[in-house]
Amino acid sequence: MLRKTAITALLFAIFVAPAHAGRVSLMPGVSYERQLQFTPSGPVVVHILRAPRPGGLYALRPLLSNDSLLGRETVTSMQKRARASANVAGVNGDLFTWDEGLPSGMLMQSGVLEAPPHPKRSTLGITDDGSLLIDRVSMLGQWRGSGPLRALNGLNQRPGAQGISLFTPVWGAATPQATGTVEVVLDRPQAYELDGDYRGPTTTLRAEAVPAAVTVCVP
Repeated sequence: MLRKTAITALLFAIFVAPAHAGRVSLMPGVSYERQLQFTPSGPVVVHILRAPRPGGLYALRPLLSNDSLLGRETVTSMQKRARASANVAGVNGDLFTWDEGLPSGMLMQSGVLEAPPHPKRSTLGITDDGSLLIDRVSMLGQWRGSGPLRALNGLNQRPGAQGISLFTPVWGAATPQATGTVEVVLDRPQAYELDGDYRGPTTTLRAEAVPAAVTVCVP
């Protein structure tokens, strides 16, 4: 009975005590720390990257694999591409679909929405001054041809039945193959403006992929 009690106490101590690997300096002001925590569900490794608030010499920016929404790439490879212009430390930012590498949540770069928020998840954002924002947000878009306004229910997503989806250059070289669809190419606007309307001459093609020539800024 004494032995059983001792084993139970030992396991409890293992479950609650984190194992620290120490903090390593990566560059002035930026450090990395790895922690191993034992929980009732198994060991959990926590990677911690500490850095100053954005501003001055430091900036925090999202980076896409392969510089497009499609495709997968290791964080190390992405850092190697970015280090030509700055000293870089990076972490995984979001979940993604394994087959295509599409972000599963909201992505906004320089005020331009490139992937919509997930309807059942909160969205995390960090402002230029380092403030942390977590909230449930939604996308609202509309489009109009020669008739009334209609709902735009997709952004860089394959449209569902009777759906309308907008594809921008960040999607990749061409829109996905689809049947039974009408595709319209809008000339790229010359400037971005939040809450703005984007207009231009269009070309309509049917049942074939076309270059993703639309650029849009959505609040």
